[in-house]
Amino acid sequence: MGRFPDEGHGVLCEPKAVRFKFIEEHRSAFSIELMCRVMAVSPRGLRAYRSRPASRRQRSDKVTLAHIKEQSRLSLGS
Repeated sequence: MGRFPDEGHGVLCEPKAVRFKFIEEHRSAFSIELMCRVMAVSPRGLRAYRSRPASRRQRSDKVTLAHIKEQSRLSLGS
């Protein structure tokens, strides 16, 4: 089986949500079972993460990021 990509180094020390996101982003390259075992998370936890709605903070961050991107786009146009 292939090696994990370079950007994966250090992910093992991150919170579970970051590890779950990494697994989701690389699921086409590696088996989910293997990545869960390597990342020390359970497949059941991954399934729960997938079905969990975004938190209030995550929704707020998305709105803030959209405003920042819009302001950046507008300022570059003038």
